[in-house]
Amino acid sequence: WISDAARFGHEWADMDRVTQPLVRKGGSLEPATWEEALAAMRQGLDGVDRKRVGLVLPGDATIEEGLAASELAKQLESGFLDFEGRTAVPASNFPAVPFASVLEADYLLVVGDPTEELPIAHVWIHKRLRGVPMPPRFNHGTPIADLSIREHTPPDPRLLGAFAPHPTRVMAWAEANGVFEPGHAVAFLAAFDAALAGREPTEVAGVDPAAVKRAAERWLAAEKRVLFLGAEVLMDPEAAKLAEKIAKSQGAGVFAMTPAANARGLEAMGVWPTGDREGPRAAFIAAEAPPQKLLDMTEFRVFHAARMSEVVRRYADVVLPARTPYEKRGTLLNVESRLVGLEPAHVDAGEAEGLTQALGLFADALGVQAPVRFVRQARRRFHERYRIDLDKLEPYGTLWRPRVSLAPRPAPMEGNLYLRPSMWKARHRLGTTVQRALGALELAAHPETALAEGLDEGATLEVETPQGALRARLVFDPELPKGWFFLPAGMPAARLPFRALVPQGGETS
Repeated sequence: WISDAARFGHEWADMDRVTQPLVRKGGSLEPATWEEALAAMRQGLDGVDRKRVGLVLPGDATIEEGLAASELAKQLESGFLDFEGRTAVPASNFPAVPFASVLEADYLLVVGDPTEELPIAHVWIHKRLRGVPMPPRFNHGTPIADLSIREHTPPDPRLLGAFAPHPTRVMAWAEANGVFEPGHAVAFLAAFDAALAGREPTEVAGVDPAAVKRAAERWLAAEKRVLFLGAEVLMDPEAAKLAEKIAKSQGAGVFAMTPAANARGLEAMGVWPTGDREGPRAAFIAAEAPPQKLLDMTEFRVFHAARMSEVVRRYADVVLPARTPYEKRGTLLNVESRLVGLEPAHVDAGEAEGLTQALGLFADALGVQAPVRFVRQARRRFHERYRIDLDKLEPYGTLWRPRVSLAPRPAPMEGNLYLRPSMWKARHRLGTTVQRALGALELAAHPETALAEGLDEGATLEVETPQGALRARLVFDPELPKGWFFLPAGMPAARLPFRALVPQGGETS
């Protein structure tokens, strides 16, 4: 997996855990047996064109689950196959590189927020910046292997450039850094590309041209370079194309930091939308925050959910209890392009079932035979196709670099609410248990932006998002770009109209 935090193991203990099927009766979701859930699905899907059925997976769905969903979508001849946290540009467009290359790099350039988007990248960047390796012994012969001298060595800012649409922790370690406005990643990369070519960098709002020049100089002087690209770049095909050009021309390795823990694996399994014209009329949804457009256009929705959420309460017609990632057996293709196995923890999950089994039941309701119903069956299918035995992976993962060809899928971006990509923070707060312990999310804005909307610091708001109305506390941050509100979200960078309800019942938009 990408990091321990990425597995979201806390979910199994949530107070809103779904432990048995639920069926909507009289406007509310009521407990049901599996037989009753299957009957409700058959009734709701009766007469629905199979080509108009959508499948949405979680971003941490395993290789086996992705293969099962892909095979089912082919059988249905449906182009509406997607996964949560998918970026507009496939992560697979960028060849994976090992994290060891970070320790060998002479310069690191980050466009995004590794602390939130790819926590393990934060660790490796920090490790690289911690000065030079110490000699094995002091002059008097005392071994220092057990001393934490390296940990107390201050980071070397000359090795790092950090730029993003909001302040990040790694900026404090970078000699060259800057905050550009959301949606201006392509402008920053164009300025950086110009500086690399010896031209005067174009202006980027909020970023000092001297910082761009300094980053370009350090980049050119380095022999080994690594480029980290966050969702802000990966959601913009033009920016991603420019980043790819820079990396190739300079021989740099690239880390694509996607919010989906198994983005590369799901892309390799063909989990990618192709439907364009008429949208789906029914959907199987295993995502925490499915696209609002999908919820609006579908007439019947089956949710595979580990816990009850506002989205499930509002939109589900049938709910099938899901296992959390903590309880899964399966395989991920990590950011280094290594197949890594997951072993389940044995906890009381009630009647929860895995995603492959739930997809099989959904196929039964549609009147089709699911090509893959079990993890073991998916592993056999994978071995037949790729000649890799997922039961015999190497201890630190088996390197696998599949050839993937997927067209970018840009999404409309408009509004001044920026959903700041967060791999774990936002998702932690979706559960009521964690919400009660940690309180509301932080909605951040420049003081002038908030006061112009009549909002005071510390105000508690309900902000409308694709995850439903999220409770948030307003905080002022003078380092943020003016005109924007920033909210952590477990999805790629998105820009939406800001709409919030204040506690007194008032409204701002």
